[in-house]
Amino acid sequence: MNMRRASIVVLLTSLLLPLGSFAYGVESPIILHPTDDTWIFNSSPGAGMGLHDSLQVMSHGPDPHIFSQKALVKFDLSDLPPGTTISSATLYLYYYHGNPESECRYEELRLRRITCFWEEDWATWDTVGSCYDFSITDAARMQTCYGWLDWNVTADVQAMIDGMESNHGWMVSDERTGDDHPVIRFWARESGHKIPFLEIVLESEEWPMYLHDASNRAYNNSNMPDTAEVIWDNYVGPGFDCSPAVVDGKVYIGSTDMLCYDALGDGEGSSDQIWHYYIGPSHNIYSSPAVVDGKVYFGVETGEIYCLDAAGNGDGTTDLIWSYMTGDRIRSSPVVTDGKVYIGSWDRNVYCLDAEGNGDLTTDLVWSYSTGSVISCSPAFSNGRIYIGSNDDIVYCLDAEGNGDETTDLIWSFATGDDVMSSPTVFSGHVYVGSNDDNLYCLDAEGNGDGTTDLIWSAIVGSIQKSSPAIAYGRVYIGSFGSGIKCFDALGNCDGTTDLIWTHILGGRVYSPVLADGKVYAGSGDGVLSCLDAEGNGDGTTDLLWDHTTSDDIQTSPAIARGRIYIGSTNHHLYCLGTLPPPSIVQSSVEPWDSYGLAFVCPGTGTSCDSVTVTIRDENGDPCPYYDVEIDLSDCTGLCIDIPDGLSGTTDRDGVVRLDPRVGGCAECDVIVRAMDTDIRIYSKVTSSDWDGNWADGKVETVDSLYFMSQFMQPFPELCADYDGSGYVDLVDLSMLACCMGTSNAETCSLFYDCEIVPCSIDFETLVIGTTFDTTFVIRNTGSASLCDTVSLSCDGFSLVSGGGLYYLPSGDSLEVTVRFEPVDTGTNVCTIETGDSRCCDVLCTGVAVNPCVVESTTIDFGMVNAGCHIDTTFTIINNQDEALSGTVSESCPCDTILSGGGPYTLAPGETLRVTVRFQPTIPGTHTCLIETGDPLCCDVQCTGWTPFYTSTDHVDFGEVELGKSRDLSFMIDNHHCSDSLTGSVHELFAYDDFSILSSGHFNLAPGESKKVTVRFEPSSLEKRICVIDMNNEQIRDVVCSGTGKYVSRGSKTLFFLEQNDPNPFNPITEIRYNLPRDARVRLDIFNILGQKVVTLVNEHQSAGFKTISWNGKNDRETDVSSGVYFCRIRAGDYTETRKMILLR
Repeated sequence: MNMRRASIVVLLTSLLLPLGSFAYGVESPIILHPTDDTWIFNSSPGAGMGLHDSLQVMSHGPDPHIFSQKALVKFDLSDLPPGTTISSATLYLYYYHGNPESECRYEELRLRRITCFWEEDWATWDTVGSCYDFSITDAARMQTCYGWLDWNVTADVQAMIDGMESNHGWMVSDERTGDDHPVIRFWARESGHKIPFLEIVLESEEWPMYLHDASNRAYNNSNMPDTAEVIWDNYVGPGFDCSPAVVDGKVYIGSTDMLCYDALGDGEGSSDQIWHYYIGPSHNIYSSPAVVDGKVYFGVETGEIYCLDAAGNGDGTTDLIWSYMTGDRIRSSPVVTDGKVYIGSWDRNVYCLDAEGNGDLTTDLVWSYSTGSVISCSPAFSNGRIYIGSNDDIVYCLDAEGNGDETTDLIWSFATGDDVMSSPTVFSGHVYVGSNDDNLYCLDAEGNGDGTTDLIWSAIVGSIQKSSPAIAYGRVYIGSFGSGIKCFDALGNCDGTTDLIWTHILGGRVYSPVLADGKVYAGSGDGVLSCLDAEGNGDGTTDLLWDHTTSDDIQTSPAIARGRIYIGSTNHHLYCLGTLPPPSIVQSSVEPWDSYGLAFVCPGTGTSCDSVTVTIRDENGDPCPYYDVEIDLSDCTGLCIDIPDGLSGTTDRDGVVRLDPRVGGCAECDVIVRAMDTDIRIYSKVTSSDWDGNWADGKVETVDSLYFMSQFMQPFPELCADYDGSGYVDLVDLSMLACCMGTSNAETCSLFYDCEIVPCSIDFETLVIGTTFDTTFVIRNTGSASLCDTVSLSCDGFSLVSGGGLYYLPSGDSLEVTVRFEPVDTGTNVCTIETGDSRCCDVLCTGVAVNPCVVESTTIDFGMVNAGCHIDTTFTIINNQDEALSGTVSESCPCDTILSGGGPYTLAPGETLRVTVRFQPTIPGTHTCLIETGDPLCCDVQCTGWTPFYTSTDHVDFGEVELGKSRDLSFMIDNHHCSDSLTGSVHELFAYDDFSILSSGHFNLAPGESKKVTVRFEPSSLEKRICVIDMNNEQIRDVVCSGTGKYVSRGSKTLFFLEQNDPNPFNPITEIRYNLPRDARVRLDIFNILGQKVVTLVNEHQSAGFKTISWNGKNDRETDVSSGVYFCRIRAGDYTETRKMILLR
């Protein structure tokens, strides 16, 4: 055994969002140093048996031979708010095998994790409460004391190495002893990895902002289904370029306006809109909303930042709380924490605003910080700092608090090789961020104190563009624009690299992934939402668990909340995916009925209980919110007083609903409580003979008789104790009660009762719908005591004409009951008439119903018919009734004609009418026609058919085309008409300059002829472009062409290249990018439309590489130029190229 005193370095990682709160950072990570009585043991069972290492922290008292467990590390959790729910805590340790003489020289170093999952009752932190002990497992014991966490660690690892091997142990210190014996020590690498550290996972079922929380971890510990289907989808209007936020049962999403929907949906495949806030004429909202403290924050393309009331006004609208104008468009998503809003703008600035506002539709600027280019990514907040990237290639770390004079300080910056459009993620003291130089970077979040920070590791991902990293499970996940999703080890190696764990290729570009329940969710450019296994297969691959295909690109990141996934598509729809039906009901209660074993009756009062509380929980013991609950009283019809209609409700978020039956006294009948169409309770002991409701041993007692006698000879006809229905509680009723006195459920009373039903079954045979037939049966009292009960039925098509309801029959008397069969549905109808007593048989009624009028072929599908051609078919009307049938067959459809059988008709019983219909379309498309038969007893006939369009498609999608290149695609104009020529001319109705029609002009096509139309797309921008092609013929549909420019880095290619400026049109600043494959003398000038030089932006010798220059709309004299068309021309060696630009002021 070896013992070594240890020093400790501890890092508490950034915390996940608690419900409605934000990430907390904890400074001063060194919480508790060991004292002299702290010892760490390493033991081995013996040579040749393998090594069983155990890290144990022991302390001893006065007797050095008596040891007990002692707290090894402490983490300060005093910043956690009261009520925070912690789901798990993971302690990270390194185990080594080898001789760690220096930072990176060892044979093997393995990361070990000890995870303890806490029961919900144990996970409530109280910063002012007392200590609570939590015995989690044999391997760990936790304790909370006034917001502190003591972790007593006993971590066991079985290492299959020889027991005599000396170079092994736990890395628990950065001290070097030079000792030849096994060492056990906490170990901290100076490169930034601090081990051990504690990862606290807080419960969070919401998704309040882009990438989930202020640190952009993109992780939610919600339980997620293994498969998913669309629960609802809503059309939200044109433009869909931001991600949703989900808070408090609502989904917030921007299109061209800001919208709020019910997150649960309406149960019918869509969701109700709660409110709509009109922004005004603007472009799409790229800024994803943040919902914090009842407010919604987002930015728009006009450069304005909005704060709205999240709840709305209840009338489909909501109120503006404040707005703030920046200098250019907003594509950054806000982070809201600690009463401040942090967001970037294309005017190059990072803004910090007061989240509350001034109460007059304005708010205050706390500080702003200017970067070197536009900002498209979103900031991350952690430990009082803001981390953000810019298109000047730099990642910035800023003081989040500011200086109090609308400025703040730069803490450090880090230069990448290209634009930083990827939003940073902060976790465990590290900043993870992607760059357009194709790399993913892991940086030290703290910095060096001199304006710089250290690169911990970097990895090549591919074209990252706007994909942001997601962090969980000790791994970092990121998407790309061509390489799918990659998963890396988040800690990295000791040499500035990290390990690629797996890669999964998806179709098209992949935007920012999100994580939950061991799964990775990401949308891609082929319109598919994919769910992947986060763990991987151990061979560089992982499994696709499920996917869902939309009809257009997915260019946003999903949101995950309460087991559901929310994501938008450029098809203008917002989707909610999850599992249906809801979890099975395992636990339920109905109070106070469960306590009494009865419905309605309150013990000892003799009155009804008006309030019932129903609680529903699933198989996990979790509440079942928004479940439909009903109390079914149909069996008590005629037996209870004031039975309400529609006695139902919906459980709240705690799975609870309160219902108020308010039903008067009842005779014995069944009361059923249902949840989601599932019976959860059936109460059969509902009787007014048990007046006090205690059902002592199931018997009617003397006290019940006393209650009864208090009503004797009183006019209470509504009380069910009036068994004979005389309107009084009289001697007859008393004799009925006396018969049951002292008996168990009145069963011994059966000795006095007997009855006979004649007949016990009735066959109504065949009846035409719309007619009726009556028949009778008889109830005879063949017993010695009076018979009191109820005749009832609840069947469509059958009714009791007489003899129904309560009846009283003295011995020997009989009751004739008349039953009517009046069918409403065709086919066999069955009904059971209940006579109310087990000694009397129920009466089974059957009958067959037929329509008085039968129309054979009520739907006719003509299929495809070319314009000018026709097809004929028939249908038949049959009179089934015993009298004449009259009507008129008619239609008013442009493509359908009745050739025969049309007009007025009269059919004798049994006669038929054959009708011939012709379908002769004249225009393309789908055609429907309703042929009316003219009699309400006869079904109308629905005709459908379709005619092919003259164009082969209405949409030509060019996809992504590399800037500087072109793509040609074609569509066909086909004359499908049977006899007429097709004429027109191909021309652009609306188009960007990026499109050109290579085969435009007039055409005249004979039947069967075709014309091929070829369109060229040569993008000049990264923005999506559209062209609408018209054929100058109303019968030929327009064709829409669309495409997007794609930038491909040319830094390593032997090509000169001048990109289209971006943005274009612009005001007042635009960026111009170009590539130099080799060193060259470069001159870049701006000319007006007259060819006059406006300004020279570059005139110098430059080295090879990709370059960016900005033009601020000023001439050589620094004077603003007017709106209009300008030309950018570059000369580099023998290379010359010109691009057109538009300045709009």
